[in-house]
Amino acid sequence: MSIALGGRREAVLGKFLLDSISVGLYTNPLTPLREYIQNSADAIDELVGRGELQQDEGEIRIHVDGRNRSVCIIDNGCGVPIDRVQETLYSLGWSFKDITKNRGFRGIGRLAGLGHCDRLRFQTKARGDTQRCLSVWDAKKLKALMNSNNGKLHVAQLLQCIVDLELIDYPGNRNDHFFQVELQNVFSSRDALMDVPLIKRYVSEVAPVPFSLEQFRYGVEIESRLKTQVRDYRSYRVFVNDEQIFKPYRDLVPLSKSRSDTVRGVSFTTLRDEAGAPLGVAWYADLGLLGTLNPSSSVDGVGVRLGNMLIGDRTLMSGLFREPRFNSYLMGEIHVLDGRMLPNARRDGFEDGQVREAFFAAFAKEIGLPISRRIRGASKERSRTREKEKNLDLMAQVDRLLRIGIASEIQRDDLSRKLCVLMESSNDGDLRKETGKRIAKLAHAVHIVDRRFAGRPNSPEARRLRRICDTVYRRCPDSGAADDIIREIVKKYR
Repeated sequence: MSIALGGRREAVLGKFLLDSISVGLYTNPLTPLREYIQNSADAIDELVGRGELQQDEGEIRIHVDGRNRSVCIIDNGCGVPIDRVQETLYSLGWSFKDITKNRGFRGIGRLAGLGHCDRLRFQTKARGDTQRCLSVWDAKKLKALMNSNNGKLHVAQLLQCIVDLELIDYPGNRNDHFFQVELQNVFSSRDALMDVPLIKRYVSEVAPVPFSLEQFRYGVEIESRLKTQVRDYRSYRVFVNDEQIFKPYRDLVPLSKSRSDTVRGVSFTTLRDEAGAPLGVAWYADLGLLGTLNPSSSVDGVGVRLGNMLIGDRTLMSGLFREPRFNSYLMGEIHVLDGRMLPNARRDGFEDGQVREAFFAAFAKEIGLPISRRIRGASKERSRTREKEKNLDLMAQVDRLLRIGIASEIQRDDLSRKLCVLMESSNDGDLRKETGKRIAKLAHAVHIVDRRFAGRPNSPEARRLRRICDTVYRRCPDSGAADDIIREIVKKYR
């Protein structure tokens, strides 16, 4: 049965649609930087593709002005031609970009800053134009309208209220080209968008920046390999307050405050589907798998990159290891090769589909499961080594006391118990034999009090000193320290 609907049939796009694709979508205050860097990289690529700019001439500059509470992102990419300005800067969910080539293609990324400032300003100029375009979005007014009772306000009406678009004569060279985004009167959680060190760290992790050849000697090898396997693999010169940013990878990787590991080389793996078609290419550092890398290093885990930009964070692939923490034992990247792998709107993962599932399955097969086995094997080997060292230390301690005397009966009982546990748990015949010998010798080991009171081991003074020794050993948590204290007491006892 069908129902005929009378009256207007046009869909109503209400004001909350704009809120959903801007403020609601980009909740991380640093996310706007990723979106604007992504758009800048696409703009530079377009000029490079036309042969109008060399790759190493492209620049993306971020300037954080704490005094005026503003953040400015500017690039020397193609800019937006005047005949495309209104469609590009005023439209929502629409873009000239090619979904198969460009990083950004949904036509909403430029709105990422709306939820973190009072005014969002765009300025742009394309080569050959004699005017620049200025578009100002009043984010403060947008918030007021969102909180008003006027729930019937349409998106088109809302845009008319908050967006100004004008063309201004450009006094400079008509061949200049740029795109600039400025967030004015910035506010953000924990003031993140005013935190320059935090921004530098974020950009180094997320953006398509080069490796630091000074800190990471394998960067040249990796980039050379990626350029041969990843279509249009590029890195860009990105500056934050005039400091060029590089990826955080380095030769010496911290595990904790006092421990570190050294990169011994890099391994490469191509992820393929069941038909053998390439889905991605991965590199990861050859480390000792001694433990999880320190998160403060910004290199723990294997990150997934598309267009050399990080998708999600470094934990995206953690669920494909035997234990999620195993991902943090590694340092590396996976670069997506299959154009059907599309990031979701938040860019914190990929859209569902067979290609994504094949990509994840290939990662688990080639990296997740084999590395998990290696980590567990290395952990067991370290445990065996530690246990062996512990056993050797116990034997050495017993041999020493057999030479110089037992400090306390409690000490004798404690060592005998440890030797019995070792003998019962060990499968090593020689070790069991040596342990048995020491247990027998320990039972007859001379007490230092007996040596102190030679010929009078049962005298009141000897018995009193034995009780003192037992008390010290029982109450001191460190058996080595207790041993030293007892020997000093026995030496000075009168």
